[in-house]
Amino acid sequence: IFLLALWGQAHPALLLGWLALQLLHSGFNAWAWWRTRRRPAQPHNARQRARAAVIASLVSGLLWGASMPLLWPADRLDLQSLLTFLIGGMASSAMHALSALLPAFYAFLWPAVVGVVATCLWAGSAPHLVMAATVLIYGITSTRFAASLNRTLVDSLRSRYQVAALAADLQVQKERAEAASLDKSRFLAAASHDLRQPVHALSLF
Repeated sequence: IFLLALWGQAHPALLLGWLALQLLHSGFNAWAWWRTRRRPAQPHNARQRARAAVIASLVSGLLWGASMPLLWPADRLDLQSLLTFLIGGMASSAMHALSALLPAFYAFLWPAVVGVVATCLWAGSAPHLVMAATVLIYGITSTRFAASLNRTLVDSLRSRYQVAALAADLQVQKERAEAASLDKSRFLAAASHDLRQPVHALSLF
């Protein structure tokens, strides 16, 4: 959509170069997904995977943010609004996909937001100033909402593991109680047997 909207508005070499970089980045992400899908995250590789996700998100955000000054369609407020809308839509999708790892979301969001805001400020007209302010407010709001989603997710996971730990502890306590009850039954059976022996012996006289 981005390419079709800008075809004829920006130099074809810039558009095709931007497209090639996007396809290269998407291809790398697909390769990374294929490579790691059968190797679940473990404590020893979690930091490495998180760092890779942040870097991939940063590259994507820079591709969008840096493209704004180069590909911004001059004197076409309709196309400029469309591009801003597309980036906002991608940011909303990224918020839900990356809210579990906030640095990755921020690495995508803020280069794109800064690119759009800087380009609008450079244009300098009243509509562009309004657009810059709107995008900046959207970035701040998205940051706060993503943080709220992250807190909800963390609290949910913490509650889940606390319930699992409580259930495991209750199971241990139950097993201990059952073992104590079994030991008690064995002790009483042995004591009863030991008491019956002298009584039986006395009854023979």
